[in-house]
Amino acid sequence: MANAFNLINLLNRPYQDGKVDCYGLARAYYQEEYGLSLRNYARPMGFNHEGLDLLADNFAKEGFEVVPLSGITSLRKGDGLLFSILGSRNLNHVGVYVGSGYFIHHLYNGMSKCESLDTRWFNRISLVVRHPDITRINDNRIGTVSLLDLLPPHLRDKVKENASNNI
Repeated sequence: MANAFNLINLLNRPYQDGKVDCYGLARAYYQEEYGLSLRNYARPMGFNHEGLDLLADNFAKEGFEVVPLSGITSLRKGDGLLFSILGSRNLNHVGVYVGSGYFIHHLYNGMSKCESLDTRWFNRISLVVRHPDITRINDNRIGTVSLLDLLPPHLRDKVKENASNNI
């Protein structure tokens, strides 16, 4: 999970369209946790109903790459989670995976929060984006050894099987 002090500073903020919204929260998280500045693109009211794919386009402009999602174990800290929620056919919400099965996000007219990436939320993910600089920073912080790699093969397979069954 992100440094608790940094993460706490990003939570319980009131929603303000175009400033303190889901994309604004993602921008603040990436700046505070990784020193990565994302531009604040204009987000016109109702963009998600007009067929505009601003979220995916803006993350691509910032160097994020789409990565395959094969289960919660394929997520890495700092991954952008792009959702289509509230009946939208377009991407209209973003959260950031902060590790240990949790993500931060900011719903319309709510407070920013950290929630469990449970089945309800996991099944709503439309796209996962990852920035190569974030991958590098995370690898330098913790090394590249997965805890699963330290398990004997029969236990590793069991853990992976259980993880995929829980999603």
